[in-house]
Amino acid sequence: AWFGHAVSDDVGMGWLHLVADVAHILTAGVWGGSLLAFCWLLFGSKEAVISEKVLRKFSCIGYAVVTILLMTGVVNTYFIVGSDLKDYTHPSSYVVLIYTKIIVFVAMLLLASFNHFVFTPRLGQRLRDNVSAVKAVQRLRMSIVLEYTLYLVIIGLVAVVGVQSPTPDM
Repeated sequence: AWFGHAVSDDVGMGWLHLVADVAHILTAGVWGGSLLAFCWLLFGSKEAVISEKVLRKFSCIGYAVVTILLMTGVVNTYFIVGSDLKDYTHPSSYVVLIYTKIIVFVAMLLLASFNHFVFTPRLGQRLRDNVSAVKAVQRLRMSIVLEYTLYLVIIGLVAVVGVQSPTPDM
């Protein structure tokens, strides 16, 4: 954050951009680290009961993570793009990468929502009914691995976007 776009702003508002950038990076790390921990939990020798409880508890934290990511993403975009969006309607490589990042982020949100509202409750129900939870755990595994893969794609996109200029004149 200290070497990117956030430090190129005026001193007064630059601090807001820097704080938003740091919060965005740290929060993204929380999401990615959580996904990696879930992979370890779901593929390890842990009981399905523990997995279901942990996933249910993180869902509450997940709302805060997504809210912070959205808010800081909007702040960062405002400071980089400004209020004049006409330069960002034509497909430069920077714009295409940013739109791709947004699309992948939305896909991650959809998977996270599916995990929260479908897969985790289904696992909990199977455990409460003393029915085999193997299929439910497999679906959760597949979904979490796919979500983590999308997370890695976003990290790659951010790495490429970070070395490009947001506008042709910069």
